[in-house]
Amino acid sequence: MLLEGGSIINGAFQRANAIDELSLVVAPVVADKDDKPLFMNSTVQDFELIKTENKDDVLILNYKRK
Repeated sequence: MLLEGGSIINGAFQRANAIDELSLVVAPVVADKDDKPLFMNSTVQDFELIKTENKDDVLILNYKRK
């Protein structure tokens, strides 16, 4: 299942331990001061990096839950 929600629903799934893998995109842009976090009210969880990709100066990082 692919989760593409906002920070509130992302945080709820993370707290329920329902996220097995993360794909993060790092792009060369600056966030606005009013932007929300990726996971609202999250708990600490360990992930390991399993794959990296560079597409036109944008990094795609894939992590799997430990």
